[in-house]
Amino acid sequence: MKSFSFLLLLGIIFTSCVKEKVPKPIVVPIEQNKWEAISGKYLVYDTVGVFLYELEITHKTGLDSLGKQIDSLCFNNFDGQFTFSTDESEANYGSSNYPKNYFYTGDYYGIKDKNNKRWRILGLTNDIYNSLIGETIKLRFHKCNIIYYLEDCTPYFCEVVKQVAVKKH
Repeated sequence: MKSFSFLLLLGIIFTSCVKEKVPKPIVVPIEQNKWEAISGKYLVYDTVGVFLYELEITHKTGLDSLGKQIDSLCFNNFDGQFTFSTDESEANYGSSNYPKNYFYTGDYYGIKDKNNKRWRILGLTNDIYNSLIGETIKLRFHKCNIIYYLEDCTPYFCEVVKQVAVKKH
């Protein structure tokens, strides 16, 4: 009888010491803002899938001369040749009809490439270009050296360039 009550006592002790299951916390993903989503390293391809170059886009925040916050995107190795920054104020967009993650690639006269040759680079706007969709950016810009090619002793080049940038993880 003593052994039965001892076993009964042990059974009660072991069953009362059951580890409570703690529910796992629900993790709500923090939504990135537009600039955080666009920033990153990209592998850039032509429209038939041939790899061209790596591009890095970074975001910077600053103040303009009036103390208003402005956002800038810095493009490092754009088109495999250019590094520049753009002011991403809504005034550059011309209207509010752009996609959610659209960005302005600028309009530059005399921007120098890695070989110190001058170009005009103009970001062209369109609903499906120059905006992040998922992990992809369809880039579209006008690249021309018509003003500089004779003086810079380079072959004439002027065309609308289309490329596809895929975010690198």
